[in-house]
Amino acid sequence: MTAEIMPILIDKKHAQRAEAEALIARVYAHEYGASIVAFSDLLIALPDAHGTLRAAAGLRIGGNFFSEVYLDRPIEQVLSDHWHPPATRDEIAEVTTLAAVHPNASHALFSGIVGYLKALDVRFAFFTVTERLHRMLIRTGIPAEELAPAKASKVHNAEDWGLYYATNPKVVAIHNAFVSMPATEVDGVKTSPSLTQSRSLA
Repeated sequence: MTAEIMPILIDKKHAQRAEAEALIARVYAHEYGASIVAFSDLLIALPDAHGTLRAAAGLRIGGNFFSEVYLDRPIEQVLSDHWHPPATRDEIAEVTTLAAVHPNASHALFSGIVGYLKALDVRFAFFTVTERLHRMLIRTGIPAEELAPAKASKVHNAEDWGLYYATNPKVVAIHNAFVSMPATEVDGVKTSPSLTQSRSLA
């Protein structure tokens, strides 16, 4: 029987909270020279077969969206220009600071995020992506709709993000009705889009 690993939810009290934050900070520092010190209250992460985290990202559902700063209108209004019926804020989630030690881990974590949001009946997810991540989404058949460029001038601490804004980031969104994510292998172990609930969130 092939073992499966599943993403886990990590709140501020979770035993692996510091590990998840350190992974995100380390990857962003290595890739962009960025200094990430603020994190979403809720994180989602992918462990390997030994429990070590291989990928992590922030999740915000229903409000307090960071990437909204790049838009000229509230996110629900922008989404309603692209999809009908109109979106409401409680149907929207934001994925932030996605970081992984390997591209396969990014794909596997994203699969878990999609599965989790579908289970919550969240219709839309939006996020800011680099050109590289955007290409990954395209390769995996995820129809990500471009909403706006993510300009450094829109944030007050652009210098903290190092070279991130040199990657031509953009805000994109997906509708859950058009996304289906298969299982992925990470370090030879099959991952599942299902989710392991953090005990501290139960």
